[in-house]
Order: sequence, then C-alpha cells, then structure tokens
Amino acid sequence: MLSPSLSLTSRPQYFEPYLSGRVRPHDQLRIWMSAGTYEAYIHQDVQDMQAYCERIGLPTRTLYVHRGHSFGAWREAAIEAVKYFFPAK
Repeated sequence: MLSPSLSLTSRPQYFEPYLSGRVRPHDQLRIWMSAGTYEAYIHQDVQDMQAYCERIGLPTRTLYVHRGHSFGAWREAAIEAVKYFFPAK
C-alpha cells in the first residue's frame, strides 16, 4: 500500500471486517506499506495499520520516507516494495 488513506472517517468498507476483528486475514498474506512523514493523517493511518498487523502477527514491512504525498515518495517506496515481494536469490 502506497500512502493508503484508511482513517475511520474515510476507510474503505472492505477493510472494516478485518480492522474490527470479525475476519482474520489469510495466513499467507504479507503486507507492505509506505507513507511520507509529511502526509499527516495518512502517516497516522499507516502507523495504525502497522500496529494492527503486529498485534495479529501478520508479516508486515513498513517504510516511512521523509516526503509528502508525492511521486517522489512513491518512486522511492515502490523500489523497496518490489524488493520485499521479489527478493534476490
């Protein structure tokens, strides 16, 4: 997830069963998230999601970049996401 907006006022209904604890994610799911430290509520949303994933034991990697909501932040983060999901052998 690149700069996801998951706050309580705007989070997609898709995530609600997971965040409320009614549904548990698939055991093989791995999460990668990133947000800029200047993205205000998005930065907080990622921190909250990271805490949730850690609480339920879901493998998660989180990257915080010192940027705002910008292509530069996403470009930097996307490289790290690819490395996470497709590690060099």
